Amino acid sequence: RDGWLDQCAAVLDDGAHADLRIVVSAPQAVVGPVPGEAGVDGEEGAAPAGASAAPAPPSFLLAHRSLLAAGSDYFRLLLAGHFDDRLCAEVDLSRYELDPAAAACALRFAYCPDGGAGGLRAPEGQEASPAFCAEVLRASAAFCLDGLKQLAEATLVAHALEATQAAEEGQLRLAASASAASAASA
Repeated sequence: RDGWLDQCAAVLDDGAHADLRIVVSAPQAVVGPVPGEAGVDGEEGAAPAGASAAPAPPSFLLAHRSLLAAGSDYFRLLLAGHFDDRLCAEVDLSRYELDPAAAACALRFAYCPDGGAGGLRAPEGQEASPAFCAEVLRASAAFCLDGLKQLAEATLVAHALEATQAAEEGQLRLAASASAASAASA
């Protein structure tokens, strides 16, 4: 990748001088053991019947409203238009119920729409799974990121082609094994 694109994307990553907090997932109750309490089985730390632990904290990202507004029609309208969000330091996008990693991928693309040099990548540079691609596709549609939508679709198609080729190869091997077995028995 071009050094300029890396620097552009790094602006999102470091969060320095961010003027916007984006909530991508709302707090959710986590059902599980409550330390120090006897549970249903009488064991310490087991969850009492019907009890839940403290809610998981919301997931949020720090961003720069001007860069998001420049990279996405959705954010342009939300943050620079006539909506009340243009005045807020926090915007709640949890209603989209996006995976935080997919939301971060979409925001990175809004900052730096590099056309996906090297294909769609998951966090930490890992290969994007079909499930991750589907979440990114949802995020790209929600945030009006057509380039990212095309990249996610192309990656999903590539996964489907790989799966089809693997299935065909498996069928060929199975047919060859069956043919060899019938020839050996004859």
